[in-house]
Amino acid sequence: TPTGMLALMLMCGGDSLADIVGRRWGKSKLPWNHSKSWVGSLGMLVGGFSFAILIIAFYTAAGVFTGPFTSYLVPVSAIALTGTAVETLPFKNIDNITVTLTAVLLGLLLF
Repeated sequence: TPTGMLALMLMCGGDSLADIVGRRWGKSKLPWNHSKSWVGSLGMLVGGFSFAILIIAFYTAAGVFTGPFTSYLVPVSAIALTGTAVETLPFKNIDNITVTLTAVLLGLLLF
């Protein structure tokens, strides 16, 4: 299953882009977590989804993952959206663990 790769891509693509974009353009902070911004969270969602769907596209084209590529779009979207929501929670310094665990648990359920 693509579960492990998906969790890794959320951290590599999503969390990295959230940090870069949030520091640069993140003026409007989230009401429940003033250390995170709306634009940073959007960066997390877009970066995590993009990296995850790109790696799944490669593995699907190579025949490693079975089924049509389109069958992965909804689960990846749900996992990226949930991972982004978890990343916005006000738990200091453990978001890397909670996002990864969330992605793995959802991946095990959805794939």
